[in-house]
Amino acid sequence: MIDDEVSHRLPQWLTLPTDTNGLITESSGFKLAQLSLLTPAWQALLFRGYLQHCGVNLPSQSQLQQILSQLLEAKDDANVTIQWGDYQVKRFANVAYVLTNLALAPLDATRLQNDIRALFAGELNQANGKVGQLTVSLQIQSHKAEFAPQEGSVSTTPLLTLPATHVQVTIKYGASGSIKCQPQFATSQRTKPRELKKLWQECQIPPWCRQQIPLIFYDDVLVAAIGLWIDKRYLAAPGQPGLSLPLLTTR
Repeated sequence: MIDDEVSHRLPQWLTLPTDTNGLITESSGFKLAQLSLLTPAWQALLFRGYLQHCGVNLPSQSQLQQILSQLLEAKDDANVTIQWGDYQVKRFANVAYVLTNLALAPLDATRLQNDIRALFAGELNQANGKVGQLTVSLQIQSHKAEFAPQEGSVSTTPLLTLPATHVQVTIKYGASGSIKCQPQFATSQRTKPRELKKLWQECQIPPWCRQQIPLIFYDDVLVAAIGLWIDKRYLAAPGQPGLSLPLLTTR
């Protein structure tokens, strides 16, 4: 009977992955707002139900109590990380997330950078304006992305303008939060670029994910965050060739 009641109540405590305005979001989380109003027994039952929903190995009862205590007692802006076994519980925007240690491991930027260089090594910068036929598929741990040169006239998604011949194309992770960019989703009233740290917040990207999102630079200019945005100043004009940057799939 208790398991049935947990199954009945649990959905209202879950925040499910969504896709809003083309922005990726985090995996299913557990809402912490109002949880402190419940009895300790129901707090434990519901959070254990969330962990079962995520398919992870359950902590011991004492570990579960420690996890809940830290989640509920932490300040709103606290960087909470609780680990047991191969898993970690993190908190962001009053929501708890369970993640594997593997998902939080540093990404190998070298391979991605080599692949993107190979992509741009095609006929992308030929004077005749032809678009190269080279397509590079990338596997970034649990993320997948395919980069394909396209003609702007046949694409239904925004395209990143191709770099000039002399421009150095670089993929970076964990760029300084003070770097500025002007995403294509920015409103017409917002005429100035915003700092990267503010864009992370606006896109609701948890801190532990920010180091794993590939950023494309043309020389020293941030022109795109793969899976999130293209700087509106670097959008390919209608009918012009550009680079399609499909959204990254979330965990």
